[in-house]
Amino acid sequence: MAMKLGGVSYVAWSKGIRLTKQDQINAHCYRCNGESESGEDCGGMKSCPLYPYSPSAQRRGWTGGVVPIRNKGN
Repeated sequence: MAMKLGGVSYVAWSKGIRLTKQDQINAHCYRCNGESESGEDCGGMKSCPLYPYSPSAQRRGWTGGVVPIRNKGN
């Protein structure tokens, strides 16, 4: 079985290759998930600030009501 998403990104990162933001998130999710890409949701919906951008959330079409943080002084 070929690696996908996070696995490829994680291997590239470990070799010193610079990653895009999304590739960095995919690599983080891969590592956090015990280096597994089983396709199951990681369950980080409430505990991970990167979850809305994770492969799990993208597969589910989850937006989670992401609201941009605004400076209170403006």
